[in-house]
Amino acid sequence: MDFLKGLVISLLSLFLFLSLSMFGEMLMLNHTLLDPDFVISQVDRLNIPSLAEELLSEQISQEEEFMAEVLSNTVADLEPWMKEQASVLIHSGYTTLWKGVKA
Repeated sequence: MDFLKGLVISLLSLFLFLSLSMFGEMLMLNHTLLDPDFVISQVDRLNIPSLAEELLSEQISQEEEFMAEVLSNTVADLEPWMKEQASVLIHSGYTTLWKGVKA
């Protein structure tokens, strides 16, 4: 009888451990990757002009250096618009994703 009692307690403990582990992972995902506001806040933290400057320096030759400056200035001017459009895109993507899940 003691063996059966120990086995049941062990199985219930294992089930509790696995359930809490899965719940923790799902809660973390729900508050990070599955939350569009979190994703938007992470996109807003990006320094887009420096990323664009780095990409341009790799792709534009020395003869076209003046183009890199013009493009860098353009990206810096358009940064707020790009972040706004990214926000709209992320929200519409999440809306489309959740419509497909609920259907």
